[in-house]
Amino acid sequence: TSCNAEDDVLEDIALNNQINCYRGSLNNVLERGVKAAQHFGLKAFARLCGDRPLFSIDEICKSLNFYSEMDERNPLLPDIITNFITGYKIKGLTTEVVLTNSLKRILEQSINDGHREHLTSYIYQNLKDFNILNMAAQFQRPILDCYAVDDQSEFDRLDAVFNINSSVDLTIQEADFIYQRFNSI
Repeated sequence: TSCNAEDDVLEDIALNNQINCYRGSLNNVLERGVKAAQHFGLKAFARLCGDRPLFSIDEICKSLNFYSEMDERNPLLPDIITNFITGYKIKGLTTEVVLTNSLKRILEQSINDGHREHLTSYIYQNLKDFNILNMAAQFQRPILDCYAVDDQSEFDRLDAVFNINSSVDLTIQEADFIYQRFNSI
């Protein structure tokens, strides 16, 4: 998290739960990500954003396992594994596993503040400069076009769909079906 005082509570929660915590620049997320990965000795890591509560653990595990099985000297080692390049892009269901050295390479370039604020945006805007492994998204064209939670209305929408009955554990596909049924009535 950031070094800002308002994020002290996040560090406290992490430490109280024996979770490692790294703190860095609020606005330079790219630098913070690189330094955190280096601090913890990570050659690659999964990007999990706080606004993506429904990310696919299966997709992330599959991507991380791919990296762990590859020799880091392999010239075909991808800079990033993602489901965001091909197919239908679903905000909030993006999977990304990225090489720390690839992000470090970006950080060493003269890039604008927008690319410093977003960890992988430079890669997506410069696809030809990176080795990208596209994986098929687990979810193809769901009814909802957004599973991210960036504001109260997005939270309310997902909360209404996923909490129809608190004893029911819905998959994304099942939630889509319910959402579609409600909207057709």
